[in-house]
Amino acid sequence: MEAPTSESTVCCAACAAALMFSEETRQHVLGLLDERYPAVDVAEIIGCSRRSMRRWMRFFEENGTVWRDPRLRNLHADAAIRNPHLARAILTLVEKEPAAFLGDYVDLLVALSLD
Repeated sequence: MEAPTSESTVCCAACAAALMFSEETRQHVLGLLDERYPAVDVAEIIGCSRRSMRRWMRFFEENGTVWRDPRLRNLHADAAIRNPHLARAILTLVEKEPAAFLGDYVDLLVALSLD
């Protein structure tokens, strides 16, 4: 077996970062943490970061679900496809302000995504 190259390591890291955990998995994580399993062990078994686990816990405490916004349920893959106004806003922003960070426009983009 070949040793991983820096290119494959970057690809694997990017794929892991893009991974979306299901609601059931997120709830399972919270259940394990509630049963006092060590966070480090849960993160390793599930394959998520401790930061994600803290975020899911915070969301659960704030709104009773594992989602930041229960109405959206964080369906990233199809959000822009279902919302032409959001897609156009993002494209316009990138065309007019290529150096801008989309994070600076989160409130605007979320508002558009709720239409």
